[in-house]
Amino acid sequence: MTRIPESASRVLELLAQAPDRIRTSTRAVSWEQLSRRSKDEPWSIYDILAHLRACTDVWGGKHIYVMIEKDGPVQRHVSPLSAEVSTVAGGRRTNTCS
Repeated sequence: MTRIPESASRVLELLAQAPDRIRTSTRAVSWEQLSRRSKDEPWSIYDILAHLRACTDVWGGKHIYVMIEKDGPVQRHVSPLSAEVSTVAGGRRTNTCS
């Protein structure tokens, strides 16, 4: 296995700590506050956290390591909200659906 640079190791460490940090910081927040949306801010705290969870489901695990270990990796993914399939290559997203 390729040696992971120290800066990438730190990012992985922070990602691993994120669920506990989110749980701790939202423990005392009411459902009303978590679900509040406004005209200026259409995403509630709950919406943002659900989005982060969906991203983890799609991108978690091996995808993070591939991005760290390879320059310009090409990875297929499926958006959890649609049937759109895209390819991410070198920081650019290209739609592979017709």
